[in-house]
Amino acid sequence: MNTTSEGYKQVHGIGVSIQKITKHVLAYTEV
Repeated sequence: MNTTSEGYKQVHGIGVSIQKITKHVLAYTEV
């Protein structure tokens, strides 16, 4: 269960990072 929790946190963190990068890229492209 602990490994599953760790994996979920890792995947969630990566998802958030991708979302932030995507927003930054889109904002940069608009300008």
